[in-house]
Amino acid sequence: MTKNTLISVVLPAHNEEPNVQPMYDAVTAALRSTGCDFEILFVDDGSTDGTTDRICRLVSEKPNVRLLTFTRNFGHQAALLAGLSVARGAAVITMDSDLQHPPEQLPRMVAHWRAGSPIVQMVRRQSAEVTRFKRLSSRVFYHVINLLSEIRVPHDVADFQLLDRQVVQDLLKIRDSRLFLRGRIAWLGYPGTFMEYEAPPRSAGVASYSILRSASLALSAVTALSSKPLRWAFYLGLVVGIVCFIYISYVLLLFLSGRPLEPGWASVIITVLFLGAIQLVTLGIFGEYLSNVLAGSRNLPPYIVGSDTGAPDENSD
Repeated sequence: MTKNTLISVVLPAHNEEPNVQPMYDAVTAALRSTGCDFEILFVDDGSTDGTTDRICRLVSEKPNVRLLTFTRNFGHQAALLAGLSVARGAAVITMDSDLQHPPEQLPRMVAHWRAGSPIVQMVRRQSAEVTRFKRLSSRVFYHVINLLSEIRVPHDVADFQLLDRQVVQDLLKIRDSRLFLRGRIAWLGYPGTFMEYEAPPRSAGVASYSILRSASLALSAVTALSSKPLRWAFYLGLVVGIVCFIYISYVLLLFLSGRPLEPGWASVIITVLFLGAIQLVTLGIFGEYLSNVLAGSRNLPPYIVGSDTGAPDENSD
């Protein structure tokens, strides 16, 4: 890799107006020390404050800054994907725009990449500022993902990472509307380097990632990486069916032994258990087939770009 290798930095932004300039300054200072050329790609994910105008002013002042603006809020994962799709660098770094992914780590990430690591992923070290709920929910999230998934996702990895150009190209080949990029990267199977970092407190603005959005991401992660829940529904149906059979045998034994039975009670329980078992087994089978059909039929784009400001001339090198 030559000294003038181009590095792309993808920065999703949602209502981050006060952080735009400090983020640009910090990323610029960090990457200048690497000796690499670099471009900074902001992706405005439907901001309602002055984020778009602030980045547009930056684009007009800095030739290495580009802005993609979504028509509405499509989400953090979609913004990352949009940035990866247009990034031109030999390596692409993704990170948040709120300065909680410290730009000071970028030279170390580039150094690992230059040493031959195609993926450098940052692992958040739990600090005192992280709430107990955040720690617990993060731990549960990764335990559930790895329990249900055929692919292991490393604990506490963030979307703060460096990806080699080949990794990016392979990542973009995956066509699935369920966006969970950490899972997709793990699925690719490339060897990687993991580095710990400690997130500083937010310097400005308010976090826009709600509990509901986190839950939605978790659901996308599970359905994108595994069909185990569908199989478990099938297995649960089989277990209930076995329990139903055992109960039928038990009732027959009571009847044959001459013991009194509550009129109608046994038949109702048996019917409910039997029908429930049949339904679960049937839903599990249909679900397995339906998941394959849906995986091949999703054609909705994950995002819509309303404008592309500062895009390089396609005829230029």
